[in-house]
Amino acid sequence: MDVVIDREYRGDFVEIKDSLNLIIDMLNEKFAEIANASDQVSSGANQISDGSQAEMLKEMVSKFKLRDSVQSAKANTTKGKIKSLPKSSKEESEPTIDLDDKDFGKY
Repeated sequence: MDVVIDREYRGDFVEIKDSLNLIIDMLNEKFAEIANASDQVSSGANQISDGSQAEMLKEMVSKFKLRDSVQSAKANTTKGKIKSLPKSSKEESEPTIDLDDKDFGKY
């Protein structure tokens, strides 16, 4: 607050004026402390938010890499396991694939 009582008073009013000016100074100090604390809280919240977003992105990338690795492993495992394919789409036979549990583990 940019308020100061600077008029001249006489008698008991001088003491009241001085007390009010002191109260205003003390309030200004407290308001400055509150503004500083508010800035620190805001900065901390932004840091936490940025950190949370970074962790979330790292986790997503990790999951995509794992998924891609599993899909690649499955594709590599099935190579050479296909015994026969139908010669045309009109044939009703299904392709024969020789896979067992050891090819995929527990997936």
